[in-house]
Amino acid sequence: MKKYCWIAILLLALMAVKADPCFLQVKMLNQDPYPAIPGDYVKIVFEVTGIENPICNGASIKLLPEYPFSLDSDISTQSIKGGYIENYKTSWLVGYKLRIDKNALTGDYSINLLYQEGNKTDFSSAKQKTFKVRVEDVQTDFDVILQEQSGSTITLGIINIGKNAANSVIVRIPQQDNFRVTGTSEQIIGNLAPGDYTLVSFDVMPRRNITQFIENQLKIRIDYTDTLGERKMIMKDVGIFFQGNFTARNQLPKIQAKQTRFQWQYIVIALLSLAVVYLFKKNRKEKESAWIERVKKSEKK
Repeated sequence: MKKYCWIAILLLALMAVKADPCFLQVKMLNQDPYPAIPGDYVKIVFEVTGIENPICNGASIKLLPEYPFSLDSDISTQSIKGGYIENYKTSWLVGYKLRIDKNALTGDYSINLLYQEGNKTDFSSAKQKTFKVRVEDVQTDFDVILQEQSGSTITLGIINIGKNAANSVIVRIPQQDNFRVTGTSEQIIGNLAPGDYTLVSFDVMPRRNITQFIENQLKIRIDYTDTLGERKMIMKDVGIFFQGNFTARNQLPKIQAKQTRFQWQYIVIALLSLAVVYLFKKNRKEKESAWIERVKKSEKK
């Protein structure tokens, strides 16, 4: 009796396999990075199984991205060629690269995937499955202000205005057209919690092509480590107004020479003026003396 039962069970199993030779299954294997970061990309990898039987004719899947996700291209549909594969392959990997909106908030977001047997383009009768993708805003932002300017020395205020901590912060002044740094061009300021600030100073000189009495933009680079341990970089601009003695060193010789030339011109003019006044007074005195002598002689007569 038991023998007949086992035979019946085997027959039913064979009939089931014959009736439905395909058992299409899809699951999400990986999300890179985890969590995903707003304003960046995330790669999603799906594993497809149950189409190793040639009768299945492979499979088709279609991703339906919703906010905050989007595809850079319109290629949301992919086809998989199933059937017999060397080394008894029974699973296939399918990947999508999604862009995340920069304003996305921290949370778990859904993405929907349509999948069906066969190489089809019509998904009206396809199955649908929903997966979760984790998004976290791990980055931060900075505000940079000109705190003080004395001669060629500028002091900058660095403020963490983001919601996350910034670790191992380094402030740099990169090479640029309007400015050059004398001395060190970078400073390590350590960690900055949200709302914290610190001051850094640099010796900065304008180049020859800089325009005085007009605000010029100094480029600042800030490198830091986010809460996931990844190094990030942010560029900022700071307006600097030039006046007085804050002048490029390569302009000083010309300016000094010009000032020296003007000083000698003033001295020569002053000496000539004194000489003219002296000669005028001397000539006038001689004329007065001669007139007095003539008057005296006429009185004696």
